[in-house]
Amino acid sequence: PTTINNAGSITRTVGTGTAGLDMAILNGAGSVDVQTGTLRLSNSLSTGFTGTLTGPITVQSGATLEFSGATYNVNTGATYSGAGATIVTGSTVNFGIVPTFGSLSVSSGTLNVNAGLTGSGTFTLSGGTANINAASTVAGALALSGGTLGGTSALTLNGTGNTWTGGTMSGTGSTVVSGANTLTISGTGNKFFTQRTLTTNGLVSLTGGTIYAGGGGVFNNNGTFDVQTNTSWQNYYGGNPTTINNAGSITRTVGTGTA
Repeated sequence: PTTINNAGSITRTVGTGTAGLDMAILNGAGSVDVQTGTLRLSNSLSTGFTGTLTGPITVQSGATLEFSGATYNVNTGATYSGAGATIVTGSTVNFGIVPTFGSLSVSSGTLNVNAGLTGSGTFTLSGGTANINAASTVAGALALSGGTLGGTSALTLNGTGNTWTGGTMSGTGSTVVSGANTLTISGTGNKFFTQRTLTTNGLVSLTGGTIYAGGGGVFNNNGTFDVQTNTSWQNYYGGNPTTINNAGSITRTVGTGTA
């Protein structure tokens, strides 16, 4: 692919569609400023190529930066900010700095957060893998419908309306739903929970789907865990079953069958 060594600036200032730097690898300490539309970094037809970014990256409100192919390292020297959207649709993206996102979405590929992150919008995980390897905080909600939320450190969710409709929570880290914020576990899709620690302080509503657990996971319920459906929490992975530490209340408010 073409190598683009950016020592100046790359901007996206006009247009509402997608502009793709396809079959190209971007490197350098120059700035990237996405002001409108979508700028896509893609190298989907080649493997084994890596771009390293060490300059300021800004994604303005209403704009999107898409990582769609190759491996990108966002390393020391870089900054990452703006109220826009960042989406990972096929790349491996390694953040060695603390990025600030508007919204963040992973549908394919791998996101490795190695120094922490902050975000003001929703964190959507529908496929691929997001590894949280340093303490991170999202002001919005988590929407987990597929893929794997993993890693070795804590992801704190300060928004309400968190949803888990499919996918996996794993790894030795933790998911923390802070304050009175809610988590709804719903839909017919199966959910997988292994090793990870889930800590909740508000209302957790389990309304659908089987939870396949094991591997020594921990659920710290400090609020209300309301089981509203006929379902089961199974030791699918073997090893130690899930430990539920109940410092709040567990209720069964809906349904006539067995949960």
